[in-house]
Amino acid sequence: CIAAEDNCKKYQKTIEQLNKNIEELNSAMIELGQENQNLQVVQNVRSNRKWEKDNEVMQCNGCSKKFSVSLRKHHCRNCGSIFCAECTAKTATVAGTKKPARVCEPCYKELNVPVRSYSLNSTNSS
Repeated sequence: CIAAEDNCKKYQKTIEQLNKNIEELNSAMIELGQENQNLQVVQNVRSNRKWEKDNEVMQCNGCSKKFSVSLRKHHCRNCGSIFCAECTAKTATVAGTKKPARVCEPCYKELNVPVRSYSLNSTNSS
């Protein structure tokens, strides 16, 4: 009779631990689902970016300086927008390149932020 009670207590503790494990796994699954959704949003934003045409941009998208013979246009290799050299002075590793490439300040920040803390407000949607 005492042995049966001991076994019953052991089983009860095992059940409690298994229920706790299930709760932890469910929380992890929800978190992974949210992270997956965030990654899908990031990929969608990045894949919809268009390379700006040189003849359509007359001033820097960063500082608004007008382009001229002495102030040249440079594409951000991440978002495709056109900036002056000063506004694309930073480099970062961009998808499809092995070496760090010229990027604008918003893309530099975006590319150096862990995906978990990614926000749509930090993107340059051009």
